[in-house]
Amino acid sequence: MRLRRQLRQIWESSEPAASRRRQIFRLWDSCEEDEVGAEARALIVQFVEEHPGPGRADIFSVAELEQLNEGRVSRELFSPYQ
Repeated sequence: MRLRRQLRQIWESSEPAASRRRQIFRLWDSCEEDEVGAEARALIVQFVEEHPGPGRADIFSVAELEQLNEGRVSRELFSPYQ
């Protein structure tokens, strides 16, 4: 699937973790507010939950999630660790 490949490319890049997290959030936030978009968002959240996984230093912090959600375009909150 193209989206999974895109997520892996973002996460495996040499950019700082904060930059990679922002890119993943922007990808999630750019999904349409329809059934296809919901499926894509679910896949992105699943990826975030699995890569790198809770407990590692490069996961989204609570403060970072709050900041990203304040500027989101979508109606839904980005909350991958729920």
